[in-house]
Amino acid sequence: MNTGPTRTRSLTTLALSFVALSTLVLAGCSADDTAAEGTVAATQERVECAAQDTAPSEPTDPAASAESRLPYLIEEEKLAHDVYTALGEMWDVRVFSNIAASETTHEGAVAEILPAYDLADPRTDELAVFTDASLQAMYDDLIALGSRSLADAIQVGITIEKTDIADLSATIPGAPADIAALLKRLLTASENHLAAFERQA
Repeated sequence: MNTGPTRTRSLTTLALSFVALSTLVLAGCSADDTAAEGTVAATQERVECAAQDTAPSEPTDPAASAESRLPYLIEEEKLAHDVYTALGEMWDVRVFSNIAASETTHEGAVAEILPAYDLADPRTDELAVFTDASLQAMYDDLIALGSRSLADAIQVGITIEKTDIADLSATIPGAPADIAALLKRLLTASENHLAAFERQA
């Protein structure tokens, strides 16, 4: 895909847009760092920072940690679905619609395990609406980036999948067997999704 001059112009424009989006900077993330780069890498760092900020403090019981992360993880799957749905409609590229359908399956898989741990499903029925404030901010930020160009939209997919992989990998160790098995399946799927987006980059 030849995106050289177009992508350079897109990233220059994006640098300015991220200054305007400074109100979306999340707790624990440096506004100066984001404004300084204003690139896909800066957005990825911002998403990863948000995930770290919402992670529970170090627990004494690793199993409790895994259980407590499930409501966040199911909304993270919803975020992927909703972003890919929006970008798919925007750019009419099959990779987004295909992976959005997969994310729906992932949400359902996590939803099935919530009752076993007496956890409420935090998802709303509305697209682009999240109960977790950090995920709401990430959604808005990623849509702003992905709307700039198809190349940036593909980078949004890469960012989301890398973040999912990091979050799942951090939650699996010490998790109860049923949660670990589920998260390993989601991890494999995210790795496949990442490869699909990277082939488009």
